[in-house]
Amino acid sequence: CQTVADALILAEWVKKCHYDENLLQARVRKVSRIALIKEVSYHLHGKMVIFNFLFDSGDAAGQNMSTVASEAIRKYIHENSPVPIVYSIIE
Repeated sequence: CQTVADALILAEWVKKCHYDENLLQARVRKVSRIALIKEVSYHLHGKMVIFNFLFDSGDAAGQNMSTVASEAIRKYIHENSPVPIVYSIIE
């Protein structure tokens, strides 16, 4: 983000999208019929926000499934963020 205030706005918006509006699960469903996003948490480091997504992948190990689901969420955040995003990555 461009400012610390923007980072906090983004972090709270993403949590609201998950907990209040279930928008993130809708994005996950577009790429996986199995993956469920169970929890969203974040850590602020200055102007940077690190999101942690906890997925349930049923009986599957889920590494690839969670990466694909995370990418779908990342794209949604970029397309709909209420603040400018400088860059993002999936690790």
